[in-house]
Amino acid sequence: MNSGSSEFCIWLNYNLCFGVIFLTRVNIYQTEYSIKSIYRVLRATHQPGVYDNTQVGRDSDCFVYVLKGKISYIYDDHMFTVYAGDVAYLPKDGRYMMRVFENDEFIFVDFDFECDLPRSGFGIKFNHGKEYFDKLWVAWQKSSVACMSECKSLLYKVYADIIYCFDKSEYIR
Repeated sequence: MNSGSSEFCIWLNYNLCFGVIFLTRVNIYQTEYSIKSIYRVLRATHQPGVYDNTQVGRDSDCFVYVLKGKISYIYDDHMFTVYAGDVAYLPKDGRYMMRVFENDEFIFVDFDFECDLPRSGFGIKFNHGKEYFDKLWVAWQKSSVACMSECKSLLYKVYADIIYCFDKSEYIR
């Protein structure tokens, strides 16, 4: 069975208990998902403060590479903090509060995985973050036919490195 297929996702994440099916959140580093689409790559900043994203969930999945600063993401069931050099994963439909401690700078990429099951957000120290995200930013600015393929290739490198980092528990935030 193909690990990116919807049948695999459903099989993996439904638990049967006393005749009742429970949907559990999955971690993207435990299963390989296919990347369906990339919507945008932005380089931006936030001013210090609290930003509320609890009323409407995210429209897409997102990786955020923190170039400068410190950001905490607070979900209903967990929280994590990322620092310069870290990556945050914000899942599609995720609802959270975001606390920015100082002027920050970041590069983020909005995309969708093929599988639309609930996923958990997390932060992680990242080996090649600046290199990969700078390349993603540059590739996104190109207006060539190959731009999307180049961006998707780089995004898969980011995803592969995240899976690798989770194998080394000292990277987890």
